[in-house]
Amino acid sequence: MPGSSPQVLSLSNSTTVQRAKPLLGTLVVIRVRTTADLAFDSCSNRIYAPVDSAFLAIQNIANAMSAHHPDSDLARIARAQPGAVLTLSPHTVAVLRLAKYWHTTSLGAFDPVKAADCLAARGMRPAFSGVALAARASLRDVQVLGDDQVRLVRPLRLDLGGIAKGYAVDQAVAVLNAQGLTTVLVNAGGDMRATGAWDWPVVLRHAEHPTHTHRARGLRALRDAALASSTATPLNVEFVGTARTSRTRQPWLWASCTVRAPDCVTADALTKWGLQSAPGSPRLARVLRQHRATLWRS
Repeated sequence: MPGSSPQVLSLSNSTTVQRAKPLLGTLVVIRVRTTADLAFDSCSNRIYAPVDSAFLAIQNIANAMSAHHPDSDLARIARAQPGAVLTLSPHTVAVLRLAKYWHTTSLGAFDPVKAADCLAARGMRPAFSGVALAARASLRDVQVLGDDQVRLVRPLRLDLGGIAKGYAVDQAVAVLNAQGLTTVLVNAGGDMRATGAWDWPVVLRHAEHPTHTHRARGLRALRDAALASSTATPLNVEFVGTARTSRTRQPWLWASCTVRAPDCVTADALTKWGLQSAPGSPRLARVLRQHRATLWRS
């Protein structure tokens, strides 16, 4: 679909150009800080061409890792023969590497196989319709051979949405930066990343009341960092396990988790882990320090 018309949000020497496009199941907004002269130069491609390229990068990633389309990489993985070697989008393979890392690091709290099976059973992942797979499939059944090839020990369902949106945001930022736009914000429905010397104000939505917003302590603006939020709503049951059904067993259960990190895919993955982790988890605290990340939960 075409993006919206460019919007100039202020009239001064330094101004913001904003464009938006429906992608990744949400509205992706790209904001660029630039000079007013350049913002109003309709003949200039120095802003609009890079922004279009960033939207295209997001679209390509969404197409490759869609759990809704029968010709996506994930659908091909689910329908492959045991032992098959598949050539996939390099983006899919990159996210698979990250998924393996975060699955191991979180001791299984982040699990795209469990997520896919859970959502497919609810009829929410059409790409896997009619696919009957062996029980106990895991990420170990995907062997990464190179930047665009994997071998499948056996086929399996995968839902990479837990980190693919963050990865897409990071790739869009990389495209913008590579083409000379260094002070930018890419916001994909709550997964966002900013680069450059500019403070972008941040407010958080309440998990139970999405129309209400609040500020988290120590989180007023985003500068040269990424932010991701996840909620334990009925639509996100795949990320919070069965423990959410019993507050007597787990009285600390979280409604929402927000993480700030240097990149969006890291923030995205850590929110899924944070939703399932008890207060004071030493392993989670250690990984947060290693990745220079900060976590807020409610």
